[in-house]
Amino acid sequence: MDKIKINLIPEEIKAKAKKEAKQVLVNKISIALLGLLIITTSGILAIVISQGTTLNSLNEQIEKEKFEVSRFKDVEAVVNLLKNRVETINQFSNKRYKQRDVFDLLSSLFPKGVFLESLQIDKTTKVIVSGQTNGTSSLKILFDNLVDPKINEGKISAVTVNNLNRSQQGKINFELNIHLAEGVL
Repeated sequence: MDKIKINLIPEEIKAKAKKEAKQVLVNKISIALLGLLIITTSGILAIVISQGTTLNSLNEQIEKEKFEVSRFKDVEAVVNLLKNRVETINQFSNKRYKQRDVFDLLSSLFPKGVFLESLQIDKTTKVIVSGQTNGTSSLKILFDNLVDPKINEGKISAVTVNNLNRSQQGKINFELNIHLAEGVL
């Protein structure tokens, strides 16, 4: 048997109940969306704060690294300066050793009785020597020593006399230009 349904509720109340049910459903959906929006916003805010903190710490590290780099640049500049100074000192010391070698060579070529009064060595291969002797024989030995490549070890290429005179006391004064061979200085 079929059941018969009799609805005694007026239509306005049914419409109002349907409307209230729809309103409750919309309110529930709105609350759920609002909750979802709050959770999403909180998550985004947490990520932004976390990223901001990370960025700040990274910026601090970058600043520290920049400071270290600038400090190392300063150290590098000092090291380069010191390196250049050492190279310059080495160049001068090598020149001085070579000049000393020239002095030692010329001193060895001077026979007894010939006295070296001055020696000028500059950056060119020209050396100016001034000296004094009592006799012409020791002066001749000096000239022979200066022009003989076997005796001067091939380090002298030419010798010219600038000045040669005898003083009232009988001493012979001389000034010579000695041209050194390539690579001696």
